Amino acid sequence: MHSVALITSYIANILASPLRRCQFHLRMFPAKLLARFQLGLHPKTLMPWVYTSMYDKHRSKGKGVYVKLHTKALEMFRTRQGFLAAFQKSVYYRVDMTDHVSRLTLTHALKLLRQVPSHQLRLLHPVPGSASAPTRWQCMESTEQQFHVAVNGFQCLLLLTSTPESPFIDLGHEIQCKTLGTESAPVPESMSDTQIFRHIPCYDMRRLWSAEEIDEICHDIKREYPQLCTDSTFAIGIPKSIDTVDVAVALWQCRALLR
Repeated sequence: MHSVALITSYIANILASPLRRCQFHLRMFPAKLLARFQLGLHPKTLMPWVYTSMYDKHRSKGKGVYVKLHTKALEMFRTRQGFLAAFQKSVYYRVDMTDHVSRLTLTHALKLLRQVPSHQLRLLHPVPGSASAPTRWQCMESTEQQFHVAVNGFQCLLLLTSTPESPFIDLGHEIQCKTLGTESAPVPESMSDTQIFRHIPCYDMRRLWSAEEIDEICHDIKREYPQLCTDSTFAIGIPKSIDTVDVAVALWQCRALLR
């Protein structure tokens, strides 16, 4: 794989994370596909308790216990008391740990998405003639905005509006980018008029975050795209770059957790 494509790939980033042993499946997985737990003292009772240190670098030092980032695996790890064998002692393990990990994972992805400058995101419209649940999208922008998109492609797209039949994630979406030249920035001869990117992951944002959180995302994007109307079918394209790898990894972690 080309070096630029490699460093901007969320799949490469996940696979490059250290291999760790899942205490539920008893198999090795990339660490970024696992929930990480540690043993500490409860701040009130000072009794041994288990906490998750997935997204807290300051609390993730020392030995960790790993479980596959999947709702069913996490819940069975709790109900079968796998944590007792993993930590080899009697410990407190919160009853709502699975929901707690889910909330942390979704909140982490939202935080990283809102850290991406709105001018780096791309507003996508369905290709004319698409079905009521479109899988083909188009993005038309000037050469200045378009160039790095044409080179690197997209990490994923986020569906702003959806139907009840829309899956949480669909891996078969297509994005068409038509480059529009200007007098100050004509279309380079090396660039095709239309770039087509296939097999782009599409996430239904309504399955990830609350209506209030989605409104906040739309508010951020409207500063860059005043024509945005959430009553129409729009999607947000996240271009490939070093700056968007982390949010693409976080969204894939949401997929791993909820699928």
